[in-house]
Amino acid sequence: TYNSETKFDKLDFSSIRFNHLDKWTPVTGTANGSIKTQSSLNKDIRTYGKLEINDLSLKHEIPYTAKQVTFSFSKKSPYQTQARVQFNDLQLNNILLSSVSSKLKISPGKFIFNNGRIVPPNGIILFSGHYRPKPNTYVIRIDGNKLFLPDFLKGKMEGSGLFKGMFQGNFNTAKIIQQKGEDVYFSHIADGLSGKFGFEVENGHINSSLWMTDELIPSLSPVAVISKKIGLSYDTLIGNFKVWKGKTSTDNFELKGPQINLSASATANLVTGELDGKIKVTPMQLLNSITNAAPLLSDVFKNDLKDALTETHFNLDGTWEKPKLILKEEKTLFDKPMDILNN
Repeated sequence: TYNSETKFDKLDFSSIRFNHLDKWTPVTGTANGSIKTQSSLNKDIRTYGKLEINDLSLKHEIPYTAKQVTFSFSKKSPYQTQARVQFNDLQLNNILLSSVSSKLKISPGKFIFNNGRIVPPNGIILFSGHYRPKPNTYVIRIDGNKLFLPDFLKGKMEGSGLFKGMFQGNFNTAKIIQQKGEDVYFSHIADGLSGKFGFEVENGHINSSLWMTDELIPSLSPVAVISKKIGLSYDTLIGNFKVWKGKTSTDNFELKGPQINLSASATANLVTGELDGKIKVTPMQLLNSITNAAPLLSDVFKNDLKDALTETHFNLDGTWEKPKLILKEEKTLFDKPMDILNN
């Protein structure tokens, strides 16, 4: 029988370097822990370990820090290792998370993660999946519930709700790009991405600085003057998306609120960023909203406000970075073309 133990005490984690991960090099962190090994003539070598890293930060353009990271593992055979990892008080850019944790099962042909939990300030996100090194493929499932949008989109959106999704794909293109020494972006992963994703949020608000609120209501109408000041409130916002080999589509994207109702069907190429779709806006409840917000404007623009209570149709074009809404001339808020929207 053979037993050994190696202990770590206040190890400077910033001295560690990882191949091909220069942008994720630790710049601060102190590690404590131990690794135990047991062996005998009739049994495989068994290895147990636990590592605790305090005040970890990574070399990156945006802040990635963790107050504490714990990693424990058990290897009872040459073919399988079981482990658990947990990050506490994690900051990813401007997103703060109480903890991120997962159980791991590692074998030569498969890397499984299950019982994954992401705990933001409100709600919880569960995740699980696996990765196969040989074909370089992955599957991931996510399920978020009782989430608050300001925890992730501070200053941009408000509301609360849930989401659920399943994705599968491969890293083949990303691997080629990495071997060339170039930066890997989402588009390099998206070309092999397939799956589905849905969300439902309620009682929220979309900041008036966002593209959608600036473009969906014609910029010359009194409606837009009010909406740009107060933003866009909604009672419910839902969306269901299908993804197939890097292209996503939806026939069920709806917003209902006190200012406008909106429905959309659209497709997007996740690799090139190209957009294509149709959007219908119905400001059925807008008159009461504006009357309460600005009674004087309601009297001045009385006729225009009445004309505004009709459907408005848009074509969606452009890319993720530069989306374009093209107003259909046959159906406008004022029963006449508004060419200024296309300029």
